[in-house]
Amino acid sequence: MKPRSAIVLGAIFALAIAVPAFAQYSDAPAYPAGYPANYPWFTNDPQSQNFQQFLASDPQDAQELAPNPQMIYDDNWRMQHPQLQSFMQDNPDVWNWLLGFGAQDNQNQWHDAYWWHQNNRRWFYANHPQWAGFDPQWRDQDGDYDNQHQWHDAYWWHQNNRRWFYGNRPEWVSYDPQWQNQDGDYDNRHSWHDAYWWHQNNRDWFYSNRPEWISYDPQWQNQDGAFDQQRNWHYGEWWYNQNPGWVQNNHPAWFQQNQDWANPAYMQNYRQQQVLFQQQQAVNQQLQQQLLASNQQQFQQNQQANQQQFQQQQQALQQQQLALRQQRLDLLQQQQTLRRHEPTPQAPAPQQAMRQQQHAVRVQEAMRQQPPVQVVHPQPQQAMHQQTPPQALHQQQRPPQQAMHQQPPVQTVRPPAPQATRHQQPAAQQKQLAQQQAAQQKRARQ
Repeated sequence: MKPRSAIVLGAIFALAIAVPAFAQYSDAPAYPAGYPANYPWFTNDPQSQNFQQFLASDPQDAQELAPNPQMIYDDNWRMQHPQLQSFMQDNPDVWNWLLGFGAQDNQNQWHDAYWWHQNNRRWFYANHPQWAGFDPQWRDQDGDYDNQHQWHDAYWWHQNNRRWFYGNRPEWVSYDPQWQNQDGDYDNRHSWHDAYWWHQNNRDWFYSNRPEWISYDPQWQNQDGAFDQQRNWHYGEWWYNQNPGWVQNNHPAWFQQNQDWANPAYMQNYRQQQVLFQQQQAVNQQLQQQLLASNQQQFQQNQQANQQQFQQQQQALQQQQLALRQQRLDLLQQQQTLRRHEPTPQAPAPQQAMRQQQHAVRVQEAMRQQPPVQVVHPQPQQAMHQQTPPQALHQQQRPPQQAMHQQPPVQTVRPPAPQATRHQQPAAQQKQLAQQQAAQQKRARQ
């Protein structure tokens, strides 16, 4: 019994430890109060869960954000909430995740979903229709459900079911300024009506002034007119003006829907309008041709001007390159000239003095090693290469005056100066050498 009791107690203890840990792991933050249901911020994503935990830990910021969530993208508002700002700095992945609910415009300026909905609703729904969940009112005011209970924005309805668009939500025409000029016109009382209203209430005006609206409903072409032999479509009124009997026999519904055609004055007015309409079409066609020719001419002129400008720029660039090359050559020549005229660098004073002393020592050593001076007397040409006879030595001992009268001039031949010694130099030369050494030592001291 004891071992079994120990096992049971151990299992209970382990379970007691595991239950809080499991509860901590599976404890998901509660949906923040005050936010609309299915708000895009609150999903099962890790960043969303982390952000929800912060909101749960800071109820004051959560309550302040709930009625106006876009304030989180306001720098000034975040600076006034240091806890939120510190959380975003410590969790950059959460901040980047929040920035995903926005986009940059053409000038690389980032804007949140609220800005896009206010300033470019078409782009909003064309690129991020899921952002409609940021505000429950957007789905009610910007779109509706089809028969399959699929929600679509106003732009989808205008493109896919324009009749339903104007029949049920005509206020959507303000979402795009082009729709008002494209899909309707004003009556004599300056009240705007869409193409469907005009087709129902004044079909003659419809086809006389805005025949392109026939594409808004494929049934209108078969219902309101027919093709001639050249495959040109015409409205029933045109056919009645051409051949009333053919209309009454082949399309009696046209005549029943337009009893005014039987009035001669009405048809006379129609003919006059047709003449004016044809004249206006001719004028418009002529204007279009002139505009096209003018645009082509302007395009050619611009192209020529651009080509000339490009050539001028190329020439200017080439000239600049040549000028730069010439400047480089000039600089190289100046550098070479400066190098040629640059004085030989002189050694510093201590080095120069040392060199002068070494030179003086070398001169003294050379003077010590110089052999004695030899006196050579001129000899006849036959004995130029023979040695001096002993009699010449006796003649050298005669008095100087007698020797000068009896012997030819004496030629003194000395070996090179560096080989002479100091003791064998004449006194004058030794004195001159001493003076030179003294002068060099003086300059070295200076």
